[in-house]
Amino acid sequence: MPRTMYDSTDAVDIPRHAVMVAGYIRPSRFAWSAADWARFPHAVKVRIGVDASVDDGHVLDVEPGLATPRQAPGWVRRRRAAVVTPSIYCNLATWPAVRSEFRRQGVPEPHYWIAKYDNDGRMLPGAVAKQYADPPTHGGGHFDLSIVADHWPGVDKEDDMQPTDVVRDPGPNRWGHTWLNTNQLLNNRTFGLAALAAQLKALTTAVAADKNIAPTQLQLMLDTAVAKAMDDQQALLEAAVREAVPDGQADQIVAKLTEKLGAGEGN
Repeated sequence: MPRTMYDSTDAVDIPRHAVMVAGYIRPSRFAWSAADWARFPHAVKVRIGVDASVDDGHVLDVEPGLATPRQAPGWVRRRRAAVVTPSIYCNLATWPAVRSEFRRQGVPEPHYWIAKYDNDGRMLPGAVAKQYADPPTHGGGHFDLSIVADHWPGVDKEDDMQPTDVVRDPGPNRWGHTWLNTNQLLNNRTFGLAALAAQLKALTTAVAADKNIAPTQLQLMLDTAVAKAMDDQQALLEAAVREAVPDGQADQIVAKLTEKLGAGEGN
């Protein structure tokens, strides 16, 4: 079932019973302290970054005065290299510009947390979370409200990959790389499948809430979700190859992987 998430510049304004909370990290001047995060020992926690040059956080905040659409793909690329499944926050009006930058820079799109203050707690197709109410619209405390899919890849604990989840590091190989990071990336090829599953769940929720979705529109949404999952899988496999082999051989192997994925031979 979808969940309600609270976010605020001041953690003390969020009810302690919240099952999901989002707060800022440094260098934001509103960064939460360790005590702020500790207020919610049982909540799922979402860490919001505001500076695209800082390789940290679950979500990058793209809005005026913070990160820009042009900077978002680079941040996503770095987070994926760190074996993190990243997301981008932006408002509905900015979303097309953000998506355009990912296409222009050739970076597979991340998950999206979209702001649309319509006081309507229904998910937006293509998003994993929707911020639908701020203090003026919900008439409550100093916090925003979001509806969140029942699984948010990269945020929910079962999706996190730790070094203990992969083959132990036997030391550097003959090219000077360590196998630990490579194995993390190879294991994380399931990112594409997790992204697809999350989007299909979001689509199911959207269809259940809106009976007027045309079959052609639904098919387009499904095709987009599948294509995105395949692109994400291919990007992570390519990163693993380039980590593990010399540059002279990487291009040849990547080309073979691309050919197999395109033919549906991902094994």
